[in-house]
This record gives sequence, structure tokens and C-alpha cells, in this order.
Amino acid sequence: MAGFLFLELNGYSFTASEEDAAQAVLKLAEGTLDEAGYTYFLRANIKRA
Repeated sequence: MAGFLFLELNGYSFTASEEDAAQAVLKLAEGTLDEAGYTYFLRANIKRA
């Protein structure tokens, strides 16, 4: 939630679905997605509002 609020306050929106976002976090937690992959996911799903 804090991440979404931070984006909104800075003029951006998060475009990924809740399901995709949840899957990315789970993959990061289980180690099947590394930090660079998660960063790529975040950058690919943020757009200027």
C-alpha cells in the first residue's frame, strides 16, 4: 500500500493487476524472481498519471 501511495503522490500510477502484483511479490519471496527481475516488473508497470 505504501508503494502505491508513494507513486500516486509523485504523479505515477501502477498498471499491473492485483493478481500480477501478488504473483511478483510471491516469486520474489520464494527466490524464483531476483531483485533485478522485480525492478524490471515494477518499471514495466508504472506510468505517468
